[in-house]
Amino acid sequence: MGFYALKDNFDEGFTTAYWNNKNITNYTCEVCEGINSENNGPLVISFDGKGDMADYYRIVKWHTVSPKLMQVLVDNKITGIRFKDILIDDEKGNLLTTDLKQLDVYGRSGLLTDLNGDEIPNCPVCHRVTPENLEGQKGLSINLDKWDKWDGSDMFYYDNWEGNIIVTEKVKEIIERNNITNIYFVNIHSYDL
Repeated sequence: MGFYALKDNFDEGFTTAYWNNKNITNYTCEVCEGINSENNGPLVISFDGKGDMADYYRIVKWHTVSPKLMQVLVDNKITGIRFKDILIDDEKGNLLTTDLKQLDVYGRSGLLTDLNGDEIPNCPVCHRVTPENLEGQKGLSINLDKWDKWDGSDMFYYDNWEGNIIVTEKVKEIIERNNITNIYFVNIHSYDL
């Protein structure tokens, strides 16, 4: 079974999405001092208005999808995800409703592991992996022998690498077959961190 990191293209000429920190609370770990952000309400984003809208955007650790991509995922019964409403912050500061949705990933696969299946060193409290611990890592793995780690979802995060969507080969093929814009995939075994 193949696993892939779902990535977004920044150079395809689509309008750029920006994160607005409304409805966000930041938490700091008392051990590693890493900062984690949580959404307390609808995700609020804005666009630069230059170019066409894409089907997918990653904005910090959050993801937005077009109605087309949402329908493809729903029609194919993709697991590990749900959709939430978002708001658009226009240039005047008005919050507007939209048919775009936040792709909320709840599928999980345990802590970040290297190609040998060993946990990448992380904070003992919040399990944050520092950039220094990721530097030089060549490839990731999903431990299929430990079913208490990966929940079997089609789309998921490592527990300590939120925002970085991992997908099964099934999802990769469905997205590619449906010509979804602003997405490419990297096999996790060859993923350079």
